[in-house]
Amino acid sequence: MPEAPAEPQEETYRIRFQPLKEMYGTGNEPFFLFQALKDMGDLTVKLDENELPGFDTMDMSESYLAWDITLVTKDSRSIVEAVFEFVEGLCELSIDGEGDAEAEANALAALDAMFSAPDAPPAADTAEGGHPQSLLNRRSPHLNPKPSRHLPKKRHRPRKPRAASRSSAAVPSPRSASNSSGWTG
Repeated sequence: MPEAPAEPQEETYRIRFQPLKEMYGTGNEPFFLFQALKDMGDLTVKLDENELPGFDTMDMSESYLAWDITLVTKDSRSIVEAVFEFVEGLCELSIDGEGDAEAEANALAALDAMFSAPDAPPAADTAEGGHPQSLLNRRSPHLNPKPSRHLPKKRHRPRKPRAASRSSAAVPSPRSASNSSGWTG
């Protein structure tokens, strides 16, 4: 009997969201982003007003507020990131998950395994110069690539002689024509 797919684990995301002044000109409002996040799970929002100047020096066209958000959800990181896709480039945003360090370590290990050097061939296969014979006889695709079978071969066809022009009158060249301006070409 096949096993049922594992239920997604809850993940805690720490989000730092700071809108740029341009975001407010597009009609985007942080409240709607927070509401979308709230629909995904447990949400805690903390206002960061440390950049807020005094009332007498405040520029109404600037953006001073930021939010520190904690979201606990079973939704994937890509779904959490999708909430902010409409304000991409219009805010400073960082999303850190608890499992990010482990996922990053697993991805790096997989890349390392893919690109690690293959084991050296046995010493019995060496040529006079001490180089493995199997490596000397091997054709390296990077150093001497074979032509691709998928690209058409370039064919050289002899050119047909051009037909004589319809007009038999010779066209004078700029050098041979008389030129009152003194230009010789």
